[in-house]
Amino acid sequence: MQNLILRSSINVTFWDSFAEQFDKEMNQVLEKLTIIILSGCRVGLWNDEVDLSRVGGTQWYLNYNHYNVVILRKKLAQPDFSQQMYALDKHKRVELLNVATIKSLGKDYIMREVCAHLNIQSVEENEKWYCTVCTDCEQEVVLDEENWFTISAVATDDSGSIELMLDDQQIRPIIGKRAVQVFKQKKDEASSSMQQDTTQASNATYHLDGLSQLNFQSPTRSKTTTK
Repeated sequence: MQNLILRSSINVTFWDSFAEQFDKEMNQVLEKLTIIILSGCRVGLWNDEVDLSRVGGTQWYLNYNHYNVVILRKKLAQPDFSQQMYALDKHKRVELLNVATIKSLGKDYIMREVCAHLNIQSVEENEKWYCTVCTDCEQEVVLDEENWFTISAVATDDSGSIELMLDDQQIRPIIGKRAVQVFKQKKDEASSSMQQDTTQASNATYHLDGLSQLNFQSPTRSKTTTK
């Protein structure tokens, strides 16, 4: 089999009825090039080469109807896809930078991580503070099992200010709650309020009190654009 990402090949060994069924289904595939996903294989060596073979839990998927397969097929049309996405670069240390330096970074820092010591000054209260879908695919909406925090904020240091997107991993330690717990808290408050006939249940934005007084240090992805 050919490794489509690394533009190389790998040996795969099936036998008996399992191999016959695989061969039968391969002959029925209409869309070429065929993308094969193998799971639960044994990795071994044969004649000093890596070989995948079948075990009890081995399964295969041919042109599986999944958005990652669709994305892979599109990227395979790019001649430099493997070098562009999977080049074995040396690990680069995360740099500690200030706001002014981050804003001046060029295109070489796109998708690179940097570290900054910032003070959060304000949180955007008019935007949705959680995410409920997977946004990797433009054609399919995949509901998540749990809501995740995603909050817009403005942070500063001695060199200036910058807009940030704080994600679930960063917000949860600050407020000590998961997004689903915040939803439950607001739902319980609304239910209690309705029972007492004092206020009407509201879907107002939840306020994260105290964020502006915190010093927050986390890896920050720098995204730069060039004209």
